[in-house]
Order: sequence, then structure tokens, then C-alpha cells
Amino acid sequence: SSVNQKRAVDSTREENALGVFTPLQRRGLVFAVLASGVVGLVVDSVVFLWLAFGSLEFVTGQIVGKAIMVMASLPAIAWLKKRTRRRVLLGELDALGLVFDWGFEYGSLDRVSS
Repeated sequence: SSVNQKRAVDSTREENALGVFTPLQRRGLVFAVLASGVVGLVVDSVVFLWLAFGSLEFVTGQIVGKAIMVMASLPAIAWLKKRTRRRVLLGELDALGLVFDWGFEYGSLDRVSS
């Protein structure tokens, strides 16, 4: 049934996250996303096509399409990581009283001194 197929695909995604992404996250977020994306796109494509169609005839197209999307996401992941790191640093400086009020708002530190 389609419910069991969905469960099987979801299960492989969860195993990929635990087995690939989580251990590699210490090496860097972008690297972990790339590695788990590559492993995930292959496994997900094979499992999906086999369960949905009983054939791997279109596996190459599935893998290429998903690989393009993984590669396209990496600049956004790197940007978000850099942005988050900056906000954490600003939060730490603010907690120490070292952030100066320049009269503009920045991220979650939207307070304006009186």
C-alpha cells in the first residue's frame, strides 16, 4: 500500500540523517549537508522508484535531478550558517554590554536603548 511505501521512504531518510548527517555535523554544516544529501539522494531514489514503480529505469534522472538541488542548496546553507554565527556573536556581545546602539534593528536583538 502507499502508506507502507511512504513509511519505508521516511524510514530511510531518518536512518540517513542519523547515520550520515549527525556524525558529520562536527566537521561542518555544509559538508554534512552535502554528504548526507549525496547518500540520501541515491538511497531515496532507489527506494522510491522500486516501491512506486517496481523498476529502477529512471534512477539516473532521479539522482541527477536531486544532485542538482543538493548542490543548489549549499550556498544558502553556507549563508544561513554565517548569518546564524553572526547573530550568536552579537547576542554574546550584547549580554556583555558590548553592543552599541546605532539606531537600527538587527535580527533578534531588536531593542533600542532609551
